[in-house]
Amino acid sequence: MASIARKQSLSRFSCELLDELSYYCQLAANPRLRLAELADELLYERQSQLPEQVKDPEILALLPY
Repeated sequence: MASIARKQSLSRFSCELLDELSYYCQLAANPRLRLAELADELLYERQSQLPEQVKDPEILALLPY
């Protein structure tokens, strides 16, 4: 079985690939808008499944909002 670090690395890599796929599908000479939309949906679903990151109160205090 793959280690946790390896799984996180592969997950991060696949998210980057989905983002690039969406970007290049939109910029192509013959745009593939449906494919770009599907890549965006997959990326959104994947990111929504991630646990919320703990926010450091000291850093939050520095933010203007």
